[in-house]
Amino acid sequence: MIKCAPILTFKSEIIGEYLVPIMKIETDTLVLNTKSEHLLIYYRYNPISELYFLAKKGDTIRINEKQNTPFFTVSNRKVKKYDINYDFWKKARYGSVYDYSTEDYYINKELCYITRGRLWQTEKETIVKKLIQELRDEDMWLDSLYHNHLVSEYEYGIYNARNKYKLLTFEAEFKDASTLKNYLEEYNDSIYRNDSMGFYSNFYWYCLGTYMDLMTNQSFDFRQLFDSLDHIDIDLGELALRGKLVYLDQIVNNYSVEVAQKYYNRFVKENHDTVLVSSLSRKYRNLFDEDINNSEDIELIDYSGKRLNFGNILEKHKGKIIYVDFWASWCAPCLAEMSASKKLREKYADKNIAFVYLAINDKEDAWRKAIPVAGLNDVEDNYFILNNKTSKVLEELNIRSIPRYLIYNKGKLIQQNAPRPSDKQINNVFLK
Repeated sequence: MIKCAPILTFKSEIIGEYLVPIMKIETDTLVLNTKSEHLLIYYRYNPISELYFLAKKGDTIRINEKQNTPFFTVSNRKVKKYDINYDFWKKARYGSVYDYSTEDYYINKELCYITRGRLWQTEKETIVKKLIQELRDEDMWLDSLYHNHLVSEYEYGIYNARNKYKLLTFEAEFKDASTLKNYLEEYNDSIYRNDSMGFYSNFYWYCLGTYMDLMTNQSFDFRQLFDSLDHIDIDLGELALRGKLVYLDQIVNNYSVEVAQKYYNRFVKENHDTVLVSSLSRKYRNLFDEDINNSEDIELIDYSGKRLNFGNILEKHKGKIIYVDFWASWCAPCLAEMSASKKLREKYADKNIAFVYLAINDKEDAWRKAIPVAGLNDVEDNYFILNNKTSKVLEELNIRSIPRYLIYNKGKLIQQNAPRPSDKQINNVFLK
């Protein structure tokens, strides 16, 4: 399945600054507000391929096309040939197969097959070797560009760091546990904390994840992975902390409330960072709430944090048709339907129809960030489900996959598998 990924995403120099990704370009002018002096822009120009562009604060950029590939032009300042369009020239240098690069095939072999009807015939190890060869050549090429003043110092530093850690990652692909441990022993906490672009941290996160897989025989038991982090005889500081937080989150989302509470309490007891503990307390504040866990209804919060339940929603719209959309921030098909859903809301704005959006099996922070991406900023009935694991109502509705749509009429469920917003049949349903 081809992912409904954003067309434009942005990486800021400022750690923690979040810029909303662009799912669909609906205007010829886009203005970004950022405190960062530079932005790394990821442009996905087909279902598989993306290029990186480096922009500077204040830039006015025009996006054109050359050789079926985006090409950025800056009108407000002089730039060197390879400053912004480095990836364009890189693609031209190393060529492509059916218009896709070696890395495209490495990451998306199945997608290449679906979109082109052709299968990349080489084995994974062969592709990795080809990538390593390209990256080593790129290292020398980039140095040559810099020494010949064809790329500026800042841009050279970014592209060089990206290439360095990408190369290290591919070289580590087939390494044994001993080699990966050697990599991890060179980890530096200070560099990790200040790695705004994420190249260094992504490499070491890859090393830790691969090392943990080898040490636990590729266990998918997040409790075992969490426990194993206590027995690594390397000082991994923030990296190990990140690992524990990721595994804790998986435990919270995939195990019983009792197991989740056990590991949460253990983490809090072991950790003396009061700011972090306070943040986790807020994040999981509803997880261990007895009123929520003992409720048979679907317990909800809105964007402002107000608590209510699904029964309140049905009562609020008593006498109306209610079109319920179960979605999540991580669900690409859900997000793909949001544009059609908006058109439905506009079309039936003066009718007796309420549109209700319920985020299921999601994370609250991710849900909040996804609201503008989904175009739900101005939707009043937009809620986050608090008791995915314990709600009897949810259990009875049997929500096995999303997106999922329900229709209520005068408080009664009349369609348990209603048509999607993009399905023309939904109009017939509403008219009936």
